[in-house]
Amino acid sequence: MSEIDEIFNYMEYISQQKRTISLVNSYRGVSFSLDVSLNEVTKRRGEIVVSTRTGQNISLLPATKILIHSDLFPKPIQATVASVDVHHRSAILKNLLYPQSMREGRKETRIQPKDNLKVNVSYRGKNEFVAGIFDISVEGISLLASDIPNFDKELVPKDSVRLKLRVPISGQIEEVELSFSGTVSYNNPHETPGAFRIGFMTFPSEQDKAVLRRYIFDRQTQLFNEVQDTTPKRGTTLVS
Repeated sequence: MSEIDEIFNYMEYISQQKRTISLVNSYRGVSFSLDVSLNEVTKRRGEIVVSTRTGQNISLLPATKILIHSDLFPKPIQATVASVDVHHRSAILKNLLYPQSMREGRKETRIQPKDNLKVNVSYRGKNEFVAGIFDISVEGISLLASDIPNFDKELVPKDSVRLKLRVPISGQIEEVELSFSGTVSYNNPHETPGAFRIGFMTFPSEQDKAVLRRYIFDRQTQLFNEVQDTTPKRGTTLVS
């Protein structure tokens, strides 16, 4: 039995049993789950149609990839949102497959900060640079750096670094300054000419971890509000 046959056999069984599945979507690093029913399974077209419960918005956007979860599946199934009918609270999903690799082992939530969050990176005692943070968690930071000659040779995996940044915390006027050590996880050229994507494993103190968790919680709240603002109004059909 092929992979696609197996997936659609699961979908047909779930539809017949009138069971629900969970769609896991991500918005700028924040994941949220949506329980839906299977309205239609069309193996010939490689599509399924799902809908939410009465009164619940279909918080999906076309051309985005999501994960489908069920206790029947051996592992989550990836799908692409083909179109969204907000009036009927339904969506068409296509390109169903098992992902080749699933990211495992992230114990902490990782989010994308606002564009102006910067980090100062110092290494080998005297070298340093400032770059924008791409995403951040309690245990790691990734960033984009550019205009640094021979940067791919400057930082290599397992190199030790010192990271300094300032984060805003709700209810506090002043930003909180953090400083902790880390090691380079990867340093890869980016599609932007002269830019590099760098990842660090970080080792903050317990006090700094508490500040980071508070910042990440605040940022999650902002992102959840953005998700609500970007959800189309009822009566709209979106097609990728």
